Amino acid sequence: MDGGRLGWGTIVETLMIWLKVVHIAALSLWVAGLFALPSLLAAHPRVEDSVALRHLRAKTRFTYVGIASPAAVIAVTAGTALIWTAQVHGAWLMWKLVAVTEMVVFHVLCGWLLGVLFRDRFRYSARRLASLVIVPAILAPVVIWLVTAKPG
Repeated sequence: MDGGRLGWGTIVETLMIWLKVVHIAALSLWVAGLFALPSLLAAHPRVEDSVALRHLRAKTRFTYVGIASPAAVIAVTAGTALIWTAQVHGAWLMWKLVAVTEMVVFHVLCGWLLGVLFRDRFRYSARRLASLVIVPAILAPVVIWLVTAKPG
């Protein structure tokens, strides 16, 4: 700091800290949504009452549209800004982007299944839908490992 003024380096460091905070918070919400969605989707075939089904559909849609999707957009945007700000590149980044792409594909699959279950809730068994929780259970630790194994 020179005479109370912020230098460019200090501004970039502060920006990176805030981007990391936003990225981690959004990623946490997104992963939580990806863990919750298979359970919510699996509940659809089991519900008999039309009022309970309407409530379940509202919860599932809110989880997808109101929580997981905005968190995914924010996480990807903040992550992209971090890549640009830190000028990160190399094999590590490629593997992290592969894992994030798989998370995006799973997210889209959950959205597609949501639409299918709104039209025909008995198309897939509850057990089959619940088994989808395996995907975020594998991807979340992989992403965490990639972040912690990031080269200096």
